[in-house]
Amino acid sequence: MQRKRDPTEEFGFNLHAEKNRGHFVGAVDKNGIGERAGLQMGQRIVGVNGQLIYPSTAHKEVVSLIKKNPLRTELLVASEEIDQWYTENHMEYSFGRVDLYNFENGSSVSSF
Repeated sequence: MQRKRDPTEEFGFNLHAEKNRGHFVGAVDKNGIGERAGLQMGQRIVGVNGQLIYPSTAHKEVVSLIKKNPLRTELLVASEEIDQWYTENHMEYSFGRVDLYNFENGSSVSSF
């Protein structure tokens, strides 16, 4: 989850879309919110604020979902390896089973 202190602050990453492949994290701003939240260039964005994102989801819709709440957004992202595994095994992503990292205390938690 990414939180901003001020609505004019940026989330600190670029959204990159590739036709028929999906939506990806582009450049991540050094010391920005995205970097602090653990975003890495090349991760596929598979969910935004509780809604799954598919390769066929319009770029405009993804942008709208990210901007829906001006102070926070929740992204579900997958590395290239994880995305490939999900694709090969015909698995669907879910907000119901995710691994979370708490940046305030450095702990890792799995949520089922």
